[in-house]
Amino acid sequence: MIENGIKTGEVKPLPITIFESDQIEEAFRYMASGKHLGKVLIKMRDEKTEPIPRPKILPAIGQTFFRPDKCYIITGGLGGLGLELAHWMIKRCATKLILTSRRGPREPYQHLMLDRLQKDQFFNTKIIVSNEDCQTIESVKRLLKQASSLGPIGGIFHLAMVLKDALFENQTISTFEEVITPKALSGLYLDQITRSMGLDLDYFVCFSSVSSGKGNPGQSNYGFANSSLERICEKRRADGLHGLAIQWGALGDVGVVAELMGGNDINIAGTNPQRLPSIFETLDKFLLTSNPVVSSIVLADKRRAANAGKESLLRVICHILGVKDPSKLDPESTLSDLGLDSLMAVEIKQGLERDYNLVLSTQEIRNIKIKDIPGIEERKKTMIENGGGKEGSADGNENGLTDAAMSLSIDPLTIPNDIFVPLTIRNGSCVLYFPPIEGNFMSIKPVLEYIMRPITGVNWTADCIKYESIQRVAEYYVNQIREKYPNEAQFDLVGYSFGGLVAMEVAMQLQQKFGTQSANRLVLLDASPDLLQARARSLIKREQVVDENEAHVNWLVGFSSLFVPVESSDKLKTQLLNLKTKQERCQFMSEIISKVSAFKCDGDKLSQAADHHFHKIKLAYFYKVEKKFTGDLVLIRCTEPEEEDAEEFSNPDYNLSKYVNGKVTAYRVQGNHKSFLSEYCEQVGSYLDSSLNYLTFA
Repeated sequence: MIENGIKTGEVKPLPITIFESDQIEEAFRYMASGKHLGKVLIKMRDEKTEPIPRPKILPAIGQTFFRPDKCYIITGGLGGLGLELAHWMIKRCATKLILTSRRGPREPYQHLMLDRLQKDQFFNTKIIVSNEDCQTIESVKRLLKQASSLGPIGGIFHLAMVLKDALFENQTISTFEEVITPKALSGLYLDQITRSMGLDLDYFVCFSSVSSGKGNPGQSNYGFANSSLERICEKRRADGLHGLAIQWGALGDVGVVAELMGGNDINIAGTNPQRLPSIFETLDKFLLTSNPVVSSIVLADKRRAANAGKESLLRVICHILGVKDPSKLDPESTLSDLGLDSLMAVEIKQGLERDYNLVLSTQEIRNIKIKDIPGIEERKKTMIENGGGKEGSADGNENGLTDAAMSLSIDPLTIPNDIFVPLTIRNGSCVLYFPPIEGNFMSIKPVLEYIMRPITGVNWTADCIKYESIQRVAEYYVNQIREKYPNEAQFDLVGYSFGGLVAMEVAMQLQQKFGTQSANRLVLLDASPDLLQARARSLIKREQVVDENEAHVNWLVGFSSLFVPVESSDKLKTQLLNLKTKQERCQFMSEIISKVSAFKCDGDKLSQAADHHFHKIKLAYFYKVEKKFTGDLVLIRCTEPEEEDAEEFSNPDYNLSKYVNGKVTAYRVQGNHKSFLSEYCEQVGSYLDSSLNYLTFA
């Protein structure tokens, strides 16, 4: 019937809208508008009558991939950048790698990365660590023979290096030889032997330095060694072989600069360290070029201001949404109200991350109101005018907290509705932070500027009080985390005091439901189940009385004293006991709080907040750990115990070892439970950042 209908013309094709090949953006925007009928087509070429039409060649963005059947060599492969390069190559389909290192894996981080890469069942990789230093012809031959046993040799990435910096008049033959041998001489031998073996390598890549192209005081020997590598690569290209020397500037996140010179924010001769995502994005492009020598640096004075003169954010978003006149929009309208779909959301998300250093979820982007957009632009202008400030200090707030986090911390009685609140806005994968029993984020504020990752606070919401165990609270959080971050495979968690119990239970439930890799790193700040139970026992014992009304008064006064200077006197307690109901007591207490502080207190909110506070103490008191966390745990603890902590405090790891299948590393920081973060914020921040970045644990 259909065939007959086609012949008679009764069955007709769907209507089509055709765009030319240079109108791809218009085609997607037309389709996203939802106004079309039938199909939207992009015309790649004119129809021809010839049976096999000649393909049309179109410009496209290339991407590097590696042959899974071939073996690739990385000299200096156990260095910070070498391990990251291996990981990147594996993601680009390489399955057979040989990493060279004279001393082999010695640091915990090296063992960790190698174990991860080799046990990844998805990639099915084979990694060999070779001790060949490539500083003699015999060593290079042994290395190439070892690589050939895995498969055809596809490429060599030469990263090995030694630094012996000194002004030229202080350089010696020995310091030149020590630098040139592992860099230039090894590169020369690798070139000569691969040529003699007749190997046509897909890649012969040498990591050079701008010290060769632009010079650097004290590195005449290092510049000479890199210049030699560049000449080798130029000769290979002239002979029809692959050769690529990359003059890198300072490299961030890993390597010599990151470890010895202060991280990613330093300024070296007008440049900033290039971060890993940028390094590999750049490397991807360089591997596709035909040039023998290329260079990559990040200019300090342009890094933050690069996008300052671009079109206004409002007009960019309106262009994406297909809105022609932004002035006619209702300021209270959200992007969702204006017809934002998933394609548009991705485009806006990428633009905010790239140009405004703002990382938002799709749902948060949907909820942006038109009136909020100028505020985002103003934050960018403030960062540029201030020379960038601390990278990622949210919304220009000098306190190190986002405006959203500050507003939650200002009112300690408000039980928030939003589970997640960004504490800092930076690039990178997110860290989840569970606050102490007070529930606000002020305690972590001094430390935030030392952690170069975005941190999201996890709030105790009104829903949490209905759960009668920390296990149930954690289950609630796990479901919310998976809903907010559906594409995240791993999570890093930090918990402070009571928040440490919740973070630990969330980590264990994530591992139980989604595999041990899902809870990647766990850091506890002065927290452990035994420690918190001891504090809860002491508090309950101290406040326990026979009369229920007297108990309520004690709890109410004790809770209020956490955030305002209220003296727990017999006179005050007598006044409260003379009131018949809990509501009356809370109202009376709220009036006292308003008098002794600038804080305007509401009786109903005080009652609700106190109930939540007591509920948390109850949860800590009855918490029984039923599982074990699998992996390494980091504890950052104070050195001055409270009286009730004496027994648990005597154990360096707060008895955490019995709850962990892995290593517990404890850092001791001067101060007591309430002061050690703020008084030693730089030290705590460095410990915390090291833990989150998996640097070697001291």
